[in-house]
Amino acid sequence: MRMQGGEAGSWPERLPYKKGTAIPPGYTLKTRTRLGLVIAGAVTFGTAYAASVATAVVGTAQGSTELIPLLVPVVGPMITIPTYYLAESRDDGGTAVGVLMLDALVQSGGLVLLMAGLRFKKKELVRKDVGLSHVEVTPMPMGVGGLGLGVMGSM
Repeated sequence: MRMQGGEAGSWPERLPYKKGTAIPPGYTLKTRTRLGLVIAGAVTFGTAYAASVATAVVGTAQGSTELIPLLVPVVGPMITIPTYYLAESRDDGGTAVGVLMLDALVQSGGLVLLMAGLRFKKKELVRKDVGLSHVEVTPMPMGVGGLGLGVMGSM
């Protein structure tokens, strides 16, 4: 593929796209998920929710039922606040309330990041020769001392 001003391989694989600008020759407009937001949101939400689930499981195994609402994502920590304090008279100076509120905030923040990454796509210009499918047939070992053909590729 020949592009104005040099070979296609010397041009950047991806360029930022600004709405209303012309698409340069040799490029195509692609829409992609914002993977960074999705990963950050999933890790943030998953870590906080896993801590809630672990706390609920350990508490339930020890015979207490007031931590069961922690199994509900995002709102579970807020539901747990009154159930935790009503089950027995506790006086921890509000530490548990602070931790549960922080847990709810972190879970909801992670979920917002995850949903934003999935909802708001990113438009960029991708060089037309990038991302083309490639299939290769090659000899590969099969079993003990055997040889066969394998198909490898990328899309």
